[in-house]
Amino acid sequence: MLFGATHADQPGAIIAVEGGYPVAPTAAERATRVEASAAPYDSATSSTLATVLRARMLRYVITSPADVDSVAKYASRSDPAAIAAWLRAALSLDLTGQLPAITAPLLEIVPFDSTIDPYQGFASRAAKAEAYTTWLSHAPHGSLSMVAPSRHFVMFDQPAEFDDLLLTAIRQRTAQLPPNS
Repeated sequence: MLFGATHADQPGAIIAVEGGYPVAPTAAERATRVEASAAPYDSATSSTLATVLRARMLRYVITSPADVDSVAKYASRSDPAAIAAWLRAALSLDLTGQLPAITAPLLEIVPFDSTIDPYQGFASRAAKAEAYTTWLSHAPHGSLSMVAPSRHFVMFDQPAEFDDLLLTAIRQRTAQLPPNS
């Protein structure tokens, strides 16, 4: 989405998976949450990273324990400092003010999981949908698709539904394009 806001004349459409929504309403609250999320990776080592990833991130973003193990196997090859830096950058984002610049159709695919989302301030699927719909209303062509039950990595939790949403959005956009473009 940041690309779409920065280079509004370039993308023909944007499909985002739970991206850009602020993790807290104020910069100060975001900073507190960001540091709480990133700090465990500051002290992680290559031998402890898989454990930190499972305990601090993966079990909250993927529902299947087998998928968590599979992702941990590969993600644990990462540099802990790079993960901490990425978390700080990604979780600090609030793209609300940049949404009006996104002139391309914007589809935001957002998961809901009743065991995780209430801890993130969304008491129900309807509450999360309302919050994201309000946020997306800042984009001229923003739309929302909810996937439940699912956590952040909807492509793991609900692969068929994710594929259908993705392919439908691509087909709809290509149908709007002039021939041979």
